[in-house]
Amino acid sequence: TNHIHFPLIGRAKYHLQGKGVIISNNIRDIRRDIKSRYWSEIIDKDREYRVYVFFGKVIGMEEKIPKDRNNIVWNFHAGNSVFKSIKRENYPISVCTLAIQAATIIGIDFSAVDIISKGNQDYVLELNASPSCSGIRCKCIAKGLTWVRDKIVTNHEMPQHFTLPSMIR
Repeated sequence: TNHIHFPLIGRAKYHLQGKGVIISNNIRDIRRDIKSRYWSEIIDKDREYRVYVFFGKVIGMEEKIPKDRNNIVWNFHAGNSVFKSIKRENYPISVCTLAIQAATIIGIDFSAVDIISKGNQDYVLELNASPSCSGIRCKCIAKGLTWVRDKIVTNHEMPQHFTLPSMIR
């Protein structure tokens, strides 16, 4: 246990809307936790983003603005945050790069990639293949679908997965 840094956050294999988060402060807590399938170190984040990646392109980005920065989970559905849309010219490049890398590694065409930042370090929390959709999110997804449709009509084939330049892999 020397390499484990408590507290840890535990999550079920399948989860949604920030529900079922379990905080473990020691090995005894983990042994009692029958719901979690994986645990990770809690990172005292400064910011949290949701990045919409579609065929290797960032088609939208939002930042979660917490009501209380002391909450571990800044979840919209639990009423702990609001989403603020970010203009393309203000996208943090490191966050975009990490989101595209994550989607590419997984091999997924569309995903909402949740990323947190602490100082100059970014961390992928998860990839959501079926994120909730409303407002600006629907517009971003519709824009991406239009792009794919146009590629299919023009080239008569599905767009290829975007490949990251080797210098940023």
